[in-house]
Amino acid sequence: MFNNFYEKFSEILEATCALSQAEFVEKAEQLFAEHTAINEIHNLTRIVTPEEFFEKHIVDSLIINLVKPELKTEPFKIADIGSGGGFPCLPLGMINSLLDITGIESLGKKVSAVNTVAEKCSIKNVKVEKYRAREAAREERFGKQFDVVTARAVASVEILIKECRNLLKDDGVMLFYKTPDAIEKEMPLALRDSKKFKFSLSVSEKFTLSEESGQRQFFILTKNL
Repeated sequence: MFNNFYEKFSEILEATCALSQAEFVEKAEQLFAEHTAINEIHNLTRIVTPEEFFEKHIVDSLIINLVKPELKTEPFKIADIGSGGGFPCLPLGMINSLLDITGIESLGKKVSAVNTVAEKCSIKNVKVEKYRAREAAREERFGKQFDVVTARAVASVEILIKECRNLLKDDGVMLFYKTPDAIEKEMPLALRDSKKFKFSLSVSEKFTLSEESGQRQFFILTKNL
């Protein structure tokens, strides 16, 4: 089912994933099947058609690997803030078993559902915990523990900086999924708060999914040591 979709996005997928097409498609189809089954009970996402799921959840999640290519193959400890229905944490864990990913999600039904999907798909390196970001940052087992902190469709960047900064190791990076319009709108407060909390701020290039879905861009924040 997903082979045709893979071909459509092959340029992005070959740059963001070290798996073969056959292995990737097999894993992606299983993720879609298990996610769809539990979505009928818990309403995790309104994106339910196979093509939309493939593009707007799987491919979009993996675009972060164009910003930090090491995520494809190397071991990193990642905090995925507001992990919601499991994106980007499930696709990232699916393609690189060396990643250690903790989803931070405040809604219990989503925590349980995503953990169930991860278990059924044998994505053993993803676990979602029931916290808000600011609560998790106060926990000793989470504070300054993560190489990468990411968030997709969660909150404006100034809120994310304030609530997530204490999760990050001194040499870590925060990568926040945005659209170009959101980058432009949020930039003034991003500049203010990155300076306040001693982060270097930059933005990625713009990445195009499809004409219908538009473009993706990232805020990139690194700690000034």
